[in-house]
Amino acid sequence: MVGSDKSLFEKLPEQAAPSVAEPEGGPRYVTARRDEIEFRRFEFDELIGPDHVARVLWAYVERLDLRELYGAIRAYEHGPGRPPPDPRVILALWLYACVEGVGSARALERLSEEHHGFMWLRGGVPANYHLLSDFRRDSAAVVDRLLSEGVAGLLSQGLIELQTLGQDGLRVRAAAGAASLRRRPRLQLLLAEARQRVARLREELDADADASNKRLRAARERAAREREARIAAALQVLSDRDGEDPPASGGKQDDKKAPRASTTDAQARVMRMPDGGWRPAYNMQITSDAHGMIVTDIAVDTTGSDGSLMAPAVERFEARFKRRPQRWLADGGYTVLKDIAAVTAKGIEVFCPLKPRRNPNYDPASPRPGDSPAVAQWRVRMVADADNPAGWMRRRAQIERFHAVLRQRSLWRFTVRGIDKVRAVLTLHALAHNILTGHRLARAAD
Repeated sequence: MVGSDKSLFEKLPEQAAPSVAEPEGGPRYVTARRDEIEFRRFEFDELIGPDHVARVLWAYVERLDLRELYGAIRAYEHGPGRPPPDPRVILALWLYACVEGVGSARALERLSEEHHGFMWLRGGVPANYHLLSDFRRDSAAVVDRLLSEGVAGLLSQGLIELQTLGQDGLRVRAAAGAASLRRRPRLQLLLAEARQRVARLREELDADADASNKRLRAARERAAREREARIAAALQVLSDRDGEDPPASGGKQDDKKAPRASTTDAQARVMRMPDGGWRPAYNMQITSDAHGMIVTDIAVDTTGSDGSLMAPAVERFEARFKRRPQRWLADGGYTVLKDIAAVTAKGIEVFCPLKPRRNPNYDPASPRPGDSPAVAQWRVRMVADADNPAGWMRRRAQIERFHAVLRQRSLWRFTVRGIDKVRAVLTLHALAHNILTGHRLARAAD
């Protein structure tokens, strides 16, 4: 029988509790070590969800006929040469860049290594900013063809009608700064200085035997040649505009009104912007379907006015789709009687506002001296449409939705120079918009 605790331990001496020594040093914790290299394992397909926008864009791109882009590849199987990235991947990256409001090739390269959507589209394909920039410029004709084929596909599916089209302009600031604008005498002086610098650098390059310094001087000489070419292009623009601008009489006030051209983007023109300021910009001419909000045509103009741009837009639409709409909507900037008569002669009803008359008691529907029958009918049509609560002019504002989309996607200022590159950027934006809008229309029709 086991005894009680008292009988077992009563003869043991009383012991003091063990003392706990104070810890030496400071507290221990895990801190960030940002100078270390960490390798992670992941699956590309797990980076984004099943309904991600990137998947919608890729589902469109992988069905395209891109034989022009693949035909330009010079690397063949069982032959020398480093294979380039898949053109479908690069096109998908630029379309997603438009949706995300990315306009810089350098930013796109960085995001394709960090952003999950761009990483999924890139899929490990090698790409740098130089390749991305060249692709956007060189594929402009292919993207324009895809824009036409996409609209034709939506039309064949019955998702759009192309019966009522709307045209509107959007001014986007150019990459050139206001300080880059120069008048002819200053441009001639800058051109002479640039040529002297190119000649001097070329002599130094030929006389230098040091390879490293030679490369640096070659880079400086190349930059000087590029500046010389930009200044020469600005002078050529002024020469082409000699017939457009009124001749100066030689006064000091006339010198201030003399035409100027930019030394960084010679094709950009100074325009009045929506905030009232004057800056180098481009005038985007956008035509879209009034019902489906699908962009059907884009153009880039270097004038600050929308006048006389309606008839050319109708001709481009006819050439692109081999058909004519029933109605053409535009705002007051397109109210040019010559264009109205030309478009009406094609059997198209023109809806653009009447210009206000000085005499408020004068009947706006009454014809004016010199009006053609088409213009007289347009005046009567616009007065009747203004009194209609469901008139076409009340629906005209719907075509400006694409303008709002462009602003939401950060198209406030171009990061490229030259009208061709600007048109390539705008065409990519239009194609990306049509892909997502067509996807929405198809889901709504199901």
